[in-house]
Amino acid sequence: MNEESRVKSRLLRNSVFDKVKNDFCSKLPDRCVTLCEPLKNDAKASESWGSVLAKMRQLLLDSYSRNLGRFEEFMRSQRESRTDVKWSYCAYFLLQEELAFMYEMLGLYEDALVQYDELDALFTQFVLNFSVGDSAPWLVNFSKHPATRWDGLCLSQPINISKRELIKHREASLLDLRNYLFSRQCTLLFVLLRSWEVGQRAIPFMHNCIKELDILEIKLPDGAIDCWVYLSCLEVLNMCQKVETLGHIETYSLCTAGLWDYARTKLRAVGAACGLMPVNSNFSINDVPRFKRTPELAKYLVKVAREAGGKSGESESLNSLKEALSSKEGFHKRYLELSELAMCSFKHIGRLRSARKVGKDLASFHMMLNEPEKAEGYLHDAVKMFKAEGWEMLADDTRMDIAWCQKATNQTQKYCRTCMYITSSSSLPKETRLQYQKELETIGLSLPDSPLLVRCAPVFYASCIEPLSECFTCDKPVGLKMKLLSNLVESIEVDTICVSVIFWTPDVDPATAAKNPVRRRSQASALVHSRQPSGPDRCSHSREPSGSSVVGIDLYNRIQETIQASSQTLDLHPLVELKVDEELASSSAVVCRSPLRRLKSIPGATKEREIIKDEWNLLLTAADRVIKPGSNEIVVSATLNSPGCYLVNQLCVKFNGIECFKNLTTECITLSVMSKELKVTLEPLQEPLVAGLNQDICLTINLPSELHDEADAPLKLVASEGLRLVSECIKDDGALSVAPADNGEPCRINISGFALIPDIVQDFICHEITLSGGNLREAITRTLKFVLPFRITHRLHTAYKRKFVQVLVVGCTDTYLALSKPVIASFDARISFTNMCNFDQCLTLKKDQNVSFLWELQTNDLFSETHVPCTLQFEYRLADDDVTVAPYKQKFNFTLENLKTLFTVISTLDSSGDKRNVKDGLVIDRDYNIRLSVSPVSDEAVSISPLWYEISFSKKEWNVAGKLRGDVKFENGRFEALISARPQKTGYLYLPSIIVLREGAVSKTEDSNAELPNLLASNLDDKNTNNSSSSFVKDHAGNDLESNFKSPPEENETIVDDMDQNRLKNKLKPFCENQVYNCTRAQQVYVSSRDSGLMMSCSPQLTELTMAI
Repeated sequence: MNEESRVKSRLLRNSVFDKVKNDFCSKLPDRCVTLCEPLKNDAKASESWGSVLAKMRQLLLDSYSRNLGRFEEFMRSQRESRTDVKWSYCAYFLLQEELAFMYEMLGLYEDALVQYDELDALFTQFVLNFSVGDSAPWLVNFSKHPATRWDGLCLSQPINISKRELIKHREASLLDLRNYLFSRQCTLLFVLLRSWEVGQRAIPFMHNCIKELDILEIKLPDGAIDCWVYLSCLEVLNMCQKVETLGHIETYSLCTAGLWDYARTKLRAVGAACGLMPVNSNFSINDVPRFKRTPELAKYLVKVAREAGGKSGESESLNSLKEALSSKEGFHKRYLELSELAMCSFKHIGRLRSARKVGKDLASFHMMLNEPEKAEGYLHDAVKMFKAEGWEMLADDTRMDIAWCQKATNQTQKYCRTCMYITSSSSLPKETRLQYQKELETIGLSLPDSPLLVRCAPVFYASCIEPLSECFTCDKPVGLKMKLLSNLVESIEVDTICVSVIFWTPDVDPATAAKNPVRRRSQASALVHSRQPSGPDRCSHSREPSGSSVVGIDLYNRIQETIQASSQTLDLHPLVELKVDEELASSSAVVCRSPLRRLKSIPGATKEREIIKDEWNLLLTAADRVIKPGSNEIVVSATLNSPGCYLVNQLCVKFNGIECFKNLTTECITLSVMSKELKVTLEPLQEPLVAGLNQDICLTINLPSELHDEADAPLKLVASEGLRLVSECIKDDGALSVAPADNGEPCRINISGFALIPDIVQDFICHEITLSGGNLREAITRTLKFVLPFRITHRLHTAYKRKFVQVLVVGCTDTYLALSKPVIASFDARISFTNMCNFDQCLTLKKDQNVSFLWELQTNDLFSETHVPCTLQFEYRLADDDVTVAPYKQKFNFTLENLKTLFTVISTLDSSGDKRNVKDGLVIDRDYNIRLSVSPVSDEAVSISPLWYEISFSKKEWNVAGKLRGDVKFENGRFEALISARPQKTGYLYLPSIIVLREGAVSKTEDSNAELPNLLASNLDDKNTNNSSSSFVKDHAGNDLESNFKSPPEENETIVDDMDQNRLKNKLKPFCENQVYNCTRAQQVYVSSRDSGLMMSCSPQLTELTMAI
């Protein structure tokens, strides 16, 4: 084919394509596509096929979108016309369900689930409107036609055709509609692998259905709703277990635990309706309704079983219900299984309160089965929970069930203990408490052999136990008083109130034991712990888990460790609201009038579980007493023939064959019994006693002859360290020579006591004097209080290179003292001191007066020690004493630090600038130049590098501009800084000063001596260091102040730049005050206010050091 033919064929082909496009696709020309040699395998053919497929895909999507939009618009119009009389929810339900079917077919399961959720919400809204009087005609049909079917959910089929047909023909009941709608939601959730959400939605769904039945007033036979809930719960649980694997059980256990409990509750209600609950004539419970077995329910079970078995085989939930309702034994077995599953599920997810509640219901079921031994364990667990959380009313109510179990099993001791708790409760009615008090009184009389041993609490509480005297004698009764609190309802006559004591011999010296009561308490505590059982012999309550609860026992044990004990008490009160006729209750509740607090994380203390009767040979008794409700004053007494120390051991209250015990060893109450009474008094002859001076003290001892045998064990008088006692009756070893008081007169001994003055500064010191020996069982200790005569402090002063040491003695008492001959010395031979005062005269000292001593420190230039210990010694005596009386001597040890001056700083006014005087507050011509210089004093100071400086000034006196910080570089042995300052008030003002800093951590001593407290918070900016010295100060916001000065916010606050304050924090510290000498520290300038401006004059520069002595 030549070129002309090809051109003609191409033109012919294009004209044909254009003609077809114009004839068939004139409005939509993009729908016409050309296939180029489709049988040929080349790029052009593939491209043409791809274009065809893309066009078809796009057109299909457009078609779906267009049709879907039309359908949604139609569905929206139908929903908006729901207020019409002829509108029907069932027709609209099928219409919107078609949209859900389409989404499900396309794989958009989430969108399909949204459609069913909207239908659910729409129906719920109609029911709510019906409850307030806005009823729809189609909704009234649900209430007119009673429900004849109440079978549960069916989740095994994706679409329940029979239910849908009922909805289509408008013959479905409320339960049919709800069952179908929820089953469709569950099917989509299972496809989305969200089975846990099925369990989460199940309980609200069933509660909502029951509420809707009540609103629409749909009548059902007794037990029908309970049967429907039971079947629905089991269907959801069985389906969740089939869908989920064993490894994902914990993901939906939180939602399914409530379903097990709900199914258990409804099975119990169905059993009660069918008359399958056990009946125990000896025990009655009020939480189970009593109904007769209804024939409608029995016929329904047969009908549903026939239909389910004929179609798809009998379901597990239906078989379970048939088996449970077939006989009492089957019902009991199924109910126990569901209770165990509910308890294990709640324990698995950590909801122990719910598990205990199920256990309490299970206990009541066992009690109706006349199995009290199985019910007691569950009731004890419930009481523990109620006690731990402070629900005393619930705990006491549960204890009455425990008492019934214990009485039925002949557990006399436990039953007596429970009766004690019930009769002492404050939350139970008085009649109930009185009934159990009478039971308590008759228990002991029924025991023929030994008495019954129980603990005193909670019936009796003993407090405020104390001896009648500090010391008793053998010829007089030993008495012990206490307060006995009785929680009984009525008075009770007790046979005997006894307190046992044991002879106690500590393993230490009596004097040491008397001085250390803590050790006696620890020994008494050890005595208590030695009696408590431990190891395998210790008894504790435990219950073996059942077979079905072994799966979650490990997690349950971990949860059990997190249970927290709390002593929080709740102010609970019952609240009952009566109807109009005031005969029936409309509602009841429990009101808490105390705020709830968070439980403490500290576990409760371990309580004694066993009652051990110790030695009862030595008794203090009180017989034939009537114990009234409330507090009773009790005094027990007896005569002890042997002298010594006795420990109060146990308390026993006996009445009607019952012995109530309480251990008192933890109180550590001791009774000291002697052959005859011993009295010791220690009185100072003047007040107050002053340390450092001889003080007269009178010791009075009334010592019977039986207690004093000087040849065997003489009396010893021992003073604490720092107190020296001198008397004619005191020997060198401390033995005291005392004559027995045969005629009844006490022995008085005059003692001179001298207390050393400690180096630590304090207001007073206490010393103890102990009397021991002489056949005394326990040492006697008395305490003396001494005040200090004076306080001593020291300080180091600097005047250029010269150093001065000042010692200040301040009087603390009204006693006049005369001080003389002060001598100071150092342990370093290179240091000497020169007196700066006249030390030949005596200086008088009294309270709030002070005496000052001053020495000049002499060292050589090579001395480089930073810490030098020193000692000051001086003599003192009473001002009224004769000169011939030997004076007292006092030493004071102290340490001198930083003895060398390193730098000197000077602040002067620069006279080279313009000194025009202007009014205060103006901006123009009122700045003054101040020159600040730093000079090293020694070679050691020059070697310190690097150094920095910072300007310190009072912001209420000066406004300063210039470079306020930077590094120090010495030129010709001097560093100078120039700043511009403006005074802010008139009068004498101190010039701004310069602070010298170095690197290093700041110690407590250096920080306390620093002139600038906030110096460590400032920082050094390297960039600003190289800038000109005329840079301006910035305020806290970082704005340049320039010449527009403002009043500062606070006094003595250093202005800092807006720098990074964390880079050099804790790396700069000022030198000590003794290392930098400020030559112009006392220099001031005078600023006066005149009409023409400010006059500034400088006071003469100080050239000599002036100190007040």
